[in-house]
Amino acid sequence: AASSNKDRVGALLFGDITGLRYFRPSHAKTSLWQMLQSMTTINHTATSPRTELPKAIQKLIHSTPTGALILIIADFNYNFENLQHALGKLRQKHEIILLPIDDNADQTIPAMGKIMFTQSNGQQCEIDTDSETGRQKYKQTWTENRQQINSICKKLGIDIIEISTHDDVHSTLIKSLRKRVFHHGK
Repeated sequence: AASSNKDRVGALLFGDITGLRYFRPSHAKTSLWQMLQSMTTINHTATSPRTELPKAIQKLIHSTPTGALILIIADFNYNFENLQHALGKLRQKHEIILLPIDDNADQTIPAMGKIMFTQSNGQQCEIDTDSETGRQKYKQTWTENRQQINSICKKLGIDIIEISTHDDVHSTLIKSLRKRVFHHGK
């Protein structure tokens, strides 16, 4: 759609494998193909340090032309204080849509014994998944995190479109963006 509208498309890839990789907004289809290829090609030998979302947002604040529509696709398991501050600064100059990617395993964990997790603040946490209480705590933490990100979005005027790994991503995204256009008149 962006190509047919002659819109410029750019990307900032971040995470464990990519580190931080910026693609300047461009009209060229070759740039779009390079971005898509980078998103689908995993370099298992990469040694880039993990780039957290707030740091990636800081890069966007300093490198993206004002007035851009920015789609942020992530799992949003981050320190929300830093995230809210970074999103607030980005929102001052841009329109933002958050697209949290959810999997059923993110919300509900099966009974598998004791498992160590790393929390969004970096601390280790052991959960006994054989315990109903442990599984409920895990689900409660996920729900609280989602409520917190929804609250941040509402406060900052940021739209959120939840994407499930079990849904057809394309149709969910198109349907939600059409609904957004209808409600916002944009």
